[in-house]
Amino acid sequence: MLCLGPLAVAAQTTPPEKAEPAPPDDRFVSLPGLTVSADAGAANGLENLQTPALGVAVEADQIEAVNTVNAEDAIRYAPNLIVRKRYIGDANSTLSFRNMHTTQTPRALVTVDGFLISDFLGASFDTAPKWAVLGPSDIGRAEIIYGPTSARYAGNSLGGVLRLETRDLIERKLRVNVQSFAQDYEYYDTSENLLGYSVDTQLETPVGDDGGVALAYRHFSNEGQPQQWRTAAADSPFADQATVDNELGFPLRIAAQDSVVDSTEDQFRLRGEIGLDDNWRLRGLGALLVDREERLDPESFLVDGAGDSTFVGVSGVQRYSSESTELLAGVGLAGRLAGWDTDITLSRFETLDDRARQSDAADINTGIIPRSGLVTDNESSWNNAGVTGERAFGDHAIATGLSYRNYKGSSRTRTTDDFLAATNLSDRNASGGETRLLGAFVEDAWALAKRFTLTLGLRYEQWRASDGFLVDDENHVTYPTRRRDAWSPKAALTFTPDADTEIVFSAARATRFPTIGELHQADLIAFGPNVGTLDLNGFNPDLEPERGRGSAAYGYPSLRQCRSHVVRLSPGREGHAVLAVADRGGCHHR
Repeated sequence: MLCLGPLAVAAQTTPPEKAEPAPPDDRFVSLPGLTVSADAGAANGLENLQTPALGVAVEADQIEAVNTVNAEDAIRYAPNLIVRKRYIGDANSTLSFRNMHTTQTPRALVTVDGFLISDFLGASFDTAPKWAVLGPSDIGRAEIIYGPTSARYAGNSLGGVLRLETRDLIERKLRVNVQSFAQDYEYYDTSENLLGYSVDTQLETPVGDDGGVALAYRHFSNEGQPQQWRTAAADSPFADQATVDNELGFPLRIAAQDSVVDSTEDQFRLRGEIGLDDNWRLRGLGALLVDREERLDPESFLVDGAGDSTFVGVSGVQRYSSESTELLAGVGLAGRLAGWDTDITLSRFETLDDRARQSDAADINTGIIPRSGLVTDNESSWNNAGVTGERAFGDHAIATGLSYRNYKGSSRTRTTDDFLAATNLSDRNASGGETRLLGAFVEDAWALAKRFTLTLGLRYEQWRASDGFLVDDENHVTYPTRRRDAWSPKAALTFTPDADTEIVFSAARATRFPTIGELHQADLIAFGPNVGTLDLNGFNPDLEPERGRGSAAYGYPSLRQCRSHVVRLSPGREGHAVLAVADRGGCHHR
């Protein structure tokens, strides 16, 4: 319980007996006390966790209590992670755990019902998970696992794993969810009233005794705040009108804002699960995503002698537009085979169309934004397959499996005399490549005694990068095929002194292999004197795998104040230890 009441602060400059009564101050209003309380609700332990690990779960009732607009909102408030979401509908909402930067996207592995939605084509803001394959109401549970403690997951679990599970479809119903949102945004001379809405309709019908199918369509539209401000040169004609910001220790003359972001998305979703017989169950997920984003109306805070808005002296002002169509399809089969609990998954993601258009920067002498610019077409796809089997042999619970993953990506940029019409295109640069990852694992949970369990795991991965290329005015390079492999051992000892407490000591190694973007794909320089030119230092075809290791001791004892407590002790820099305490009931300490 948290109580808030009025707070009074008084300052006296004369003895109380001589003080004159202070005149009433209309700026302050005394408010009545406010009491805030919440029901602890059900425990949110990792009921389906398949190996000892530090993590939390977000249950269906908790998701329903959150004002979710997009699927990623379901886990935004979980401890020890960050969803980098700049505005509602941000297509670059990356997921980061405590040991990674927001651009280290290949360190976070995300699945939906076992289907991979992580974009491992690169390591940047634009390789966020494909959250839009789900609507917010589709999610029934989310499990968050911190670190690479399980042999079941590839080295991309170096930061952590997010397992999303969809809601059961057991009733015939029509769901209609309408949302609206507004934002009043002011900063520097920017003042915007931004609006958005979404309409999500879903038809659900049961199939058999315990299965169901759902067909859904969602339309989403929103305005996001400008993502950047532009500065004027000190000697430019209208620089004296700019807002000067000295917070960085030198003057920034804020003279213009980028355009408001107009984003629109149409989602077509199909998912279901049916029982084939008493043993086998079939599940499927399909999503078609059509996205459009426009930033076509930058605004200047400067005016010329005639009183008209002008970009004279302002650098970096551009217009931008993009559209994409993406498809995800996945099928899974689970059942018992020769005494083994077996699960098989197959999925494919493909970009059917992806084009980005941007104008050249405004001329600082005339202030005119030209129609000429660049058009970039991207092609990408990935395939994912896996099979796992689990079986108990006396005191041993054995799990084993195989996995396959293949990513392809290429990008082609051309100049144009009209960036919106994309006319008179001329090749400027292109790059791309392919990666493949094969994996195999075995894991044994051995019940040593009544209260002790030793879990040992080993994962082997074989990686290959091929078909890498780079083409521009001065280069035409093809990169040789590269191969690497790695062994990743895992170990954990679990002690359960009573029904409410679990103490785990764990150690693990993991290897994260490079992506196509890190190896072969060159982006354009966004800042500085060479803006718009190819960044030949932004990739490395000889990049080696990223290797990580970790050890931890943590426990889950029950406390009267919160639902449960997690205490984690792990090695830090220079031999120091890091102690993290997370209340899996809503609090967080460190």
